[in-house]
Amino acid sequence: MDPLAQLVQLLREYLEEDEANAPKAHLSHCGTVIYNEEYGPDACDCGYPQQIRDDIAAKRALLDEWENTKAVVAEQEFADGPQAIITAMSQAVAVVAQAYKNRPDFPTRWTDG
Repeated sequence: MDPLAQLVQLLREYLEEDEANAPKAHLSHCGTVIYNEEYGPDACDCGYPQQIRDDIAAKRALLDEWENTKAVVAEQEFADGPQAIITAMSQAVAVVAQAYKNRPDFPTRWTDG
C-alpha cells in the first residue's frame, strides 16, 4: 500500500475515534454539562457534538473523493490533467491530516513542520 493510502486508512481510524467521542464533547456552557445528572444528553444546547459529526462527514467525503478519483484515473490512460487532480486531492488529504499531527502515532512524514 502506498504511503498516502496508508495515511487515508489512518485518518479513517481517527475519524471513527472522533465520532465515538462526539456525543461527549460539549462546550462548558452547554446544558448537558450543567444539568447532566438531571436531564442527560437531551439537555444539549451547544450543538457542538453535531458540529463534530458534520466535520467528520466532510472529512470522510474528501477521503472518499480522493479514493474514487485515484481509482478512476488508475483505470484509464490520461495525459497530465488527471494526475494533476490526484495531486491536488492528495494535497487536500495532507491538509486534513494536519488536524491529527499531535497524536503520538501520527507519521512524522506528513507533518507540515
